[in-house]
Amino acid sequence: MVISGATYDYSSQGYVLPSNLSLEELPEFKNIGSKELLIQKEDLIFAPIQGGSWYGGVQSRGNLPFDILGDVVLKSMYADQGNKRFGAVPKFEKTQILKLHQVSAASQRITSIELPAS
Repeated sequence: MVISGATYDYSSQGYVLPSNLSLEELPEFKNIGSKELLIQKEDLIFAPIQGGSWYGGVQSRGNLPFDILGDVVLKSMYADQGNKRFGAVPKFEKTQILKLHQVSAASQRITSIELPAS
């Protein structure tokens, strides 16, 4: 997956995204390896960080031989843990936990995000 303008930030220990991306510029996320997994574009933005950038919701595994599937992945699926097995199916929300604010409908530029009240 490639996101235009994303860079690795050593002080944040992860990939950061420019804050002027539009939703159309974010890629479709449809799988992890050979396993189908749909993640909504809005969830690729995790949280604002210093310098007007956003911390990416999906990060590289680096040198690890396995992936860590965190909240961005888990919130994109319904899970059934019955019968000593784990199964998951895609889940799409009408609204996201993070609200994206845009300058105008014409430009579709994301200018800020609103974090949920804690």
